[in-house]
Amino acid sequence: MERFDIMSGEDAEPTFNLRLIEAVKHSTCLYDQNDRQYRSAEFKMKVWTRLANVLRYDGDKNMLANRWKQLRDKYGKEKKKLKETGESPTWQYYKHLTFLDPHMIDRNKDGKKFPESKLPPISDTQFAQNLINEVQRQPCLYDSRDPKYRHTDCRHLAWMQIISLLKYPGDMNSIAKQWKTLRDHYVRERRFIHEGIREDSSWELFPSMQWMGPFVADREKTRDSHRTKRVRRESGENGSDDAFDETIGGFMTPRPKQSRAPDVLLDGDSAFAASAVSDLRSLSEHARSLARMQIEHLLMNSESRMASVSHQIVYDK
Repeated sequence: MERFDIMSGEDAEPTFNLRLIEAVKHSTCLYDQNDRQYRSAEFKMKVWTRLANVLRYDGDKNMLANRWKQLRDKYGKEKKKLKETGESPTWQYYKHLTFLDPHMIDRNKDGKKFPESKLPPISDTQFAQNLINEVQRQPCLYDSRDPKYRHTDCRHLAWMQIISLLKYPGDMNSIAKQWKTLRDHYVRERRFIHEGIREDSSWELFPSMQWMGPFVADREKTRDSHRTKRVRRESGENGSDDAFDETIGGFMTPRPKQSRAPDVLLDGDSAFAASAVSDLRSLSEHARSLARMQIEHLLMNSESRMASVSHQIVYDK
């Protein structure tokens, strides 16, 4: 079988390669291990046959699958090169293949995942300080107003550059987790100070994180805004224009919920009947049928007995 050379073909058919990448992107069973059809070779061959028809590929479906494999392998080499050198990739298809990142495993020379024990602990002050400094240089990782903030490709590239600069022996997910731990610690310390629980923070990295203040404040405003809207919506559903009623000691207190009056006042007979119904429903179906028959029998006997008594009274008179 003729082998397609990705290096010669990418210049000749760049448009086809982009169409192939986009087609595979929407066929998750070809790269996502969590897809239920990922391990079904028969199903995947059917997918490749369908893609060959859609893309109007002249060759065999196996050749098309091989063409994709070369694109994927090339992307893996470019990622490795980026990690080792820190240089931005120049390969024209690199940014189009970043959707593979969550499905690729970063492995060491032994072919195993980087063990967690080999990663620098967040308690390593020097590492944490370096991580803080590098993240600060990448606004797309924390500033929601940055044009690149919502671009996954840009954020992935920023993390890969940080990994390279710090010579971090882990993957993108693990270093992002390290940063989240630092950020959450800073948010807690900041809240304690604002609420008066502490006058100042004893955390040694708190001063180095102070530049995050404005961005944390923006998140707090957004969160409070959503909370206010939710309270107003809920109070509106309860038929109240204001979620709070009175001011006591300078604090707003929630308006107590009004107890709802019963729609029907039950008399003695109705109350007894309701109680009997409740008891009936607690029985099994068979026992419930027997109980119904007994109640009907008692009612019929009572009615007959009352008729007999009435007749006797009239006769005596």
